[in-house]
Amino acid sequence: MSSAATAFLFAVLAGGPVHQAGPAAPARLDQLIELRVVFDEAPGRRLEGFQLAIPESSPSRTGYRLSEVTSAGSRPLAERVGAARYTPECTVLLVQDDALLELKDGRLNLVARPAEPDFALNPAGTLIALVRPAATGTSLDLLDRSGATLKTLASGFGWQGMPTFTPDASALIFASGRTGVASYFRVSLDGGEPVQLTNRGLKPGPDVLSQAYVPVAEGREQLRFVGTRLLEIERPEARFQVDLKTLEAVRAEVRR
Repeated sequence: MSSAATAFLFAVLAGGPVHQAGPAAPARLDQLIELRVVFDEAPGRRLEGFQLAIPESSPSRTGYRLSEVTSAGSRPLAERVGAARYTPECTVLLVQDDALLELKDGRLNLVARPAEPDFALNPAGTLIALVRPAATGTSLDLLDRSGATLKTLASGFGWQGMPTFTPDASALIFASGRTGVASYFRVSLDGGEPVQLTNRGLKPGPDVLSQAYVPVAEGREQLRFVGTRLLEIERPEARFQVDLKTLEAVRAEVRR
């Protein structure tokens, strides 16, 4: 592979719908670029994915070769991976093809199927928020660590994804296109209807160009909680803040 055709992209996989595209004819090796993503990090180690992709096309969401990187080097873990996270016990939860698996003691064990490459683990490591395919988009299910489905927290028309547990682990923040405008919602782990946090009342079209529009972050790592009340959304063009009590959303900082 020529150096001009090689690129190293380090980012955290965000989740959400990505549609594959590419030429009809197979690409030559010298036309491909290397993509690397950091799925998760723990003290002294990180989970890294690698795949070859066609420039200016969307890479396969479950096409990564997963490795664990430490100061001693890189150790291959699994193929065809789309998402991966460490558990508090430092085992690895990962999505391979359409299944959520746990890598423990060198063996892959099935946790749940079907699964989209998009999930979150609560801080205690006891609950999993898993995005699953549905007839009209995706659904968001709450599972225990054995893989048993406890309840469906969000479903319906459109995409539901990028789940993030709140600091007190009593609710989930997730992104959804259910209104036609990609927005953030909050849903209690006890159930109930999701509450829209951003872009309330906005419609597809010119509304997304208004000052009231709050875009979805590029990845869940661009979400940050300030205490238990404030949610910050980092974007290249601005930083947004959402008051989780009043549901007021503002542009806290504009970047040129």
